[in-house]
Amino acid sequence: MSWCKIIDQDDAIEQLNNALENTSKMANTWLFTGPPGSGRSTLALEFAIKILSINTPNAKNLIEQNAHPDVEILHASGLTIKIDDIRSMISKASVLPSIGNYKVFIIEDADRMTTEAQNALLKSIEEPENYMIWILCTPTRHDVLPTIASRSRLINLRLARTSSIIQLLVNEGVEEKKAAEVARLSNGHIGIARKLALNDKLYEQRLSNSKLALSINYVSDAVYSAEILTKNAENLFKQLLEDEFEQQNKQLRATFGLEENESIPVKLRHYFKKLEDDKKSQEKRRLRDLLDISLQEILMVYRDISLLQANGDRELIINLHLIEELIIYAKSMTITETALKIECIENSRTRINNNLGASTQLILEAMFASLLIPTRALI
Repeated sequence: MSWCKIIDQDDAIEQLNNALENTSKMANTWLFTGPPGSGRSTLALEFAIKILSINTPNAKNLIEQNAHPDVEILHASGLTIKIDDIRSMISKASVLPSIGNYKVFIIEDADRMTTEAQNALLKSIEEPENYMIWILCTPTRHDVLPTIASRSRLINLRLARTSSIIQLLVNEGVEEKKAAEVARLSNGHIGIARKLALNDKLYEQRLSNSKLALSINYVSDAVYSAEILTKNAENLFKQLLEDEFEQQNKQLRATFGLEENESIPVKLRHYFKKLEDDKKSQEKRRLRDLLDISLQEILMVYRDISLLQANGDRELIINLHLIEELIIYAKSMTITETALKIECIENSRTRINNNLGASTQLILEAMFASLLIPTRALI
């Protein structure tokens, strides 16, 4: 079976193919684990397509347009997935499949389920109906209750190799030099690599964010940089979300054979309403995710500095466009100073993601203030 959207996951694909070819190996609950960018959600969707395509030839189009009645995908609309969200999915799971032999329930960011939500889910997966397939996506198996992990078939994913991402982008029509550059800047994250290759604004912002990390001469610069980072994330978020929604809307219209400006028939309106509702529910979380990616880009600058300080292989440098500045900073700071800056950035990511107290703006200002350029680096 073809898994053209999935790269460098041979072990995972082999396990899933075995389950598809031999239904006796089809577990009712799957736990897809791997770091951000490893393709957990993409693999879950591909698996759902293959499960349901066995009995429904057009399952792929329906699922990709979020219009398949036997597939439910739960996104974290806020910081957590609450018990009511899970109860809603469980109530839908109690209804028999509409057009196939299975109903597939995908929970993205399952690590964000509250304890109450996980306990509610546990009751459903302990004694599932044969037609139920649950797919949970988390960074590690330890991000869900042990009782859930023990009842799940574990699929471990890894970040794709840079060479594999380059080949993927080239196959998709990206010029090889650009593909190599964005593959390096993405740090193994396939989704980010694609966006960098296809969106010039995002690419320029990626370069701009990395430069911000090395431009803090005074405390006032910290305030300015925090504001710029936030505005960049907000502007880019609006563009990406609108572009994505417009594309999904066009694809949904094409699926139902509707012209661009044709009125939506009453019987189909709930599909488009669901698309709009999904967009709104994801806004807060998606903006926070984009801001976190920006912080990771700054983090990679100090990772490069620490690599130079440790006399590591320069071929592993991510921000080659800043190599001269990186060398100066590596010589002007101690390894301990670099480690403290990395720790501060990580702490800021944690506080923002967990919404701990202070506003995002204040957290970013404090973080950038901790990145003040050592005076000796300016000599």
